[in-house]
Amino acid sequence: MEIRGICKQFGGVRALDSVDLKLDISQPTALIGPNGSGKTTLFNIISGFLRADEGTIRWNDQRVDGLDPRRMVRLGVTRTFQQRMLFDRATVAENIAVAGLAAGLTGAELARRVDAGVEAFGLTAWAGRLSASVPFGVARRVAVAAATMSSPRLLLLDEPAAGLSDEECLQLDSTLRGLIDRGIGIFLVDHNMDFISPLCERMVVLANGKLIADGDRNVLKSPEVISAYLD
Repeated sequence: MEIRGICKQFGGVRALDSVDLKLDISQPTALIGPNGSGKTTLFNIISGFLRADEGTIRWNDQRVDGLDPRRMVRLGVTRTFQQRMLFDRATVAENIAVAGLAAGLTGAELARRVDAGVEAFGLTAWAGRLSASVPFGVARRVAVAAATMSSPRLLLLDEPAAGLSDEECLQLDSTLRGLIDRGIGIFLVDHNMDFISPLCERMVVLANGKLIADGDRNVLKSPEVISAYLD
C-alpha cells in the first residue's frame, strides 16, 4: 500500500498533514503517537470510513482512496475498532458467522470457516456463549476472528491490546503471529509498548497529524519521539 500526501481537516484542526507512507504486508508495522495525533483518522481513511481532503492511496497498483468499506474489504483490507463492536445478544460463533455472511460466505463453507476461526483463535470454550457475557480479552479475539473471515491481505487493528491483562496480551500476540505466518499483513495502533515492540518490526510515529519517525524499534530512542510521545 502506498499513501501519498494524505490530509484531513476537522473544522480548524488539521488531523492529518501530508502523510506519506508505504506499507509492506510482509513487515508487521505499528502506528504510534500521542492521543489526538491522527492515528485512528488515518485508519478510517485507509479503510474507507472517512474520505481524505487531499492525497491518494494505492493498493496493489490500484487507486483506492474514496472507496467505501465494503469495497475495501473485497479488495483485501479490513479492520477492527477501539470499541467493542459485537452483537451482545448473539453468541461468539454467531458474531463470527455474521462477518462471514458479510464477506459472501454461505452454507457449508460458512460453517467450515466459522469452525476454523473458532479453533484458530482459541474460542472453542466460548463459541456458544453470548458475546455480552465474555471477558474483554475474549471479545478482542472474537473481533479479530470476525475480521479475518473475509480472508484479508491487510488487517488494521485499532488498539487491540487496550484494557487487556498481561496474560491476555500474550494470547493476542500468539494469535497475531499466527496471522502473520499465514501471510496476512498487520498494521496496528496501540499504546502498549511492551506488546507492540516484540511483535512489530517497524514503527511509524505520528504527532500533531505529521509523520515524525519511521523505522525499526530504534526510532523509539529518537529525542523527537521521546519528546512527542514517550516522555
